[in-house]
Amino acid sequence: MPMHGFDPEFDSLPHYILEITRRIWEGRGIDLIRRWYGADCVMHTPAGQARGVDAVVAGTLETLHAFPDRRLLGEDVIFSGDDRAGFLSSHRLASVQRHRGDGMFGPPTGRVVRYRTIADCECHENRITEEWLVRDNAAIALQVGLDVAEHAARLAEADAEAGRTPWQLTDAAAASISGARSTDMRADPLAADLASQLGRIWNESGLRLLPELYHEAANWHGPCGATRYGPGDLDEWYVGYLAAFPGARFGVDHAVVLREANRPVRVALRWRLEGTHAGRGAFGAPSGVKVLILAISHLELLDTKIVREFTLIDELALWKQIRGSRG
Repeated sequence: MPMHGFDPEFDSLPHYILEITRRIWEGRGIDLIRRWYGADCVMHTPAGQARGVDAVVAGTLETLHAFPDRRLLGEDVIFSGDDRAGFLSSHRLASVQRHRGDGMFGPPTGRVVRYRTIADCECHENRITEEWLVRDNAAIALQVGLDVAEHAARLAEADAEAGRTPWQLTDAAAASISGARSTDMRADPLAADLASQLGRIWNESGLRLLPELYHEAANWHGPCGATRYGPGDLDEWYVGYLAAFPGARFGVDHAVVLREANRPVRVALRWRLEGTHAGRGAFGAPSGVKVLILAISHLELLDTKIVREFTLIDELALWKQIRGSRG
């Protein structure tokens, strides 16, 4: 794969993504962030937006303080683009770490934590210029012994005391997601088809379509480290969200379809759900709070149906929206 403008040691975009991740985290190359991230890079997360390479460095150090032995195991890199126009990488990671330092998840517990992260990165000439990062923070909270909703309320209270406005209520929040460069759905008809089917499920409560979209033995890995099997089992998860956020609107901001020999068709979807917590579903009594969910899914397809899916939603950040800005 041509990699014009990148360090000559990198022979493909997946090689670049996996290797710089390893060197920064396991190799303790924190200084290398300034080499491989743009000075004005923008980081989008379900808890808000950060700008500039200094913020990336600071966030990395905070995470390493709490989890100094963190390992990032690259499961897949789904990508599009080229070395001239720029690449879009969607990188799925499994992490194993021990909670050894104070931080966002409270004082150290010594517990081992396992969870997933997906990072979408725009890459131009050896640098990441924009990133969308979704980490299963609720899974971490549960494994260190926290009640996710109550811990989210404490985080929201700390924000309020610091004078920080709930992120999802600002105009910049919606722009940071939907204003991002979106894929051309015509590049691969499968992208548009999946977006349409998921849109009918989310926007029209089209649960009857689940058996058309998912293989009968589909493996689904979702928030809080949950695993479900087949469309019948998945129905319960979708109902929990649809009941909690009736009338919420689903939209796809980016889609990558990767077809490689001897592998299933792989698709990366970055999507959002915008609405109001107006129903009794997966998130307790309705609060009237406006929510903005940033999610990323990796799908593997066989004969047009999803056989394996990894969907990441930061439910700790979602609970923080609900508990921090009740209507």
